[in-house]
Amino acid sequence: MLKLMVEDDDSEPEEDLESLDPQQTDCLALGGNLASIKSTTEYDFIRQLVRTAAGKDLEFWVGGHDAVMEGVWLWSDGFKFNFKSWGKGEPNNHGGKEHCMEINFGGTK
Repeated sequence: MLKLMVEDDDSEPEEDLESLDPQQTDCLALGGNLASIKSTTEYDFIRQLVRTAAGKDLEFWVGGHDAVMEGVWLWSDGFKFNFKSWGKGEPNNHGGKEHCMEINFGGTK
């Protein structure tokens, strides 16, 4: 079963591990995890799902993080982190404090 939670509060997302905790906690409470992306098909599907639910392109959290070791990306649900078709230079640890993965920045890759 797939559940989608879309919140559009126009606030800027925080970029540290603590900001992931509420989203991950919500997902776990519903019996799931933040999405892990294993293929371009899944990546496109998730982006379209959010676009359809929200009526527009939104930035959103997925389960990728490098909180265990800087630069070593993992999925919160334990799947191997193999997907490579991110936007140019991503993931990039923007500002030296981006340990959780947000995608669709500006409605693009």
